Amino acid sequence: MVGDNGMRTYRLRKYGNKPLPLPEIMDPIYLEARHKFKQPKADAVRDEDELTPFQRKLALNPHARALATSHRQCRLTQVRLPNHFLAIVKMAAEEGRLLEDEDTAEDLERPKDTPNKTRSCFVPLPRRGGTESKITFVLGTREVVEHLGKKTNWKVLVPEDRRDRQWEWDKDMPNLYLRELRDMTLRQLGVCLKSGLSQGTMTNPDNAGCILLTSERDQSSQDLFEALSEDFPTEGQSHTIGNAQLQSYEYDLRNLFSPEQVVSFMSEHDIKDEKIVLSEHRETTRAIVYLEKLQDYIR
Repeated sequence: MVGDNGMRTYRLRKYGNKPLPLPEIMDPIYLEARHKFKQPKADAVRDEDELTPFQRKLALNPHARALATSHRQCRLTQVRLPNHFLAIVKMAAEEGRLLEDEDTAEDLERPKDTPNKTRSCFVPLPRRGGTESKITFVLGTREVVEHLGKKTNWKVLVPEDRRDRQWEWDKDMPNLYLRELRDMTLRQLGVCLKSGLSQGTMTNPDNAGCILLTSERDQSSQDLFEALSEDFPTEGQSHTIGNAQLQSYEYDLRNLFSPEQVVSFMSEHDIKDEKIVLSEHRETTRAIVYLEKLQDYIR
């Protein structure tokens, strides 16, 4: 039975004897209260119809989305930041290549069906995934990732309980992480285009969430762009309506991706315009978050 104060569970006794409290290790009420702070926090699931206008607007704000990510500590600087601003590296065990530089003569003569060596290495992750114990965080800039590749600076990422293994750091890690970031961002932009979020340049600018530049603008289109700039403020500019500030985000894909990726992206989605305007939508907001993360990395 539950006590009058609801804090403990009591065991009933025969012959009218007074109930006795259960031992703490067997008391479900005590155990639930003891471990409630260790339980993972459930995501708040709300019906979109129940959100206020401000909450709907906040949900479409990429900066708010970035700041709302869980805080983690950079292993290099010990600073705690939302993980949007951190590069995520996974510690994994992978099969090494068949012939390695340190292989001995016995290794070279092993049968073909012999499995490859298992090596402990670091794998770049553009976004959070996997168990918390297998990932580590550092500041999400190229300078920091390049610094880790100098000498053995990357060893700061290895926790104490795993330093007995032989870890390897890929010298091309800055480019590997950049490639993962670019691929993830292009996939999300493709989701936006396939969802029909692309709109014409002459449509309602208040519904524009993101502007993507794909090529050089000629003089005629330059004049048109300047005429539209009052309706589409570039990144860093904003205009005020009432008590709220509206901001459209503009990105030059040629500065964020390789020329081959831009050409392939435009060909895949049959893009012929020099500017793509994406409507305000949660998928567009997710794409802006990825674009910001990519821009912060290569800046």
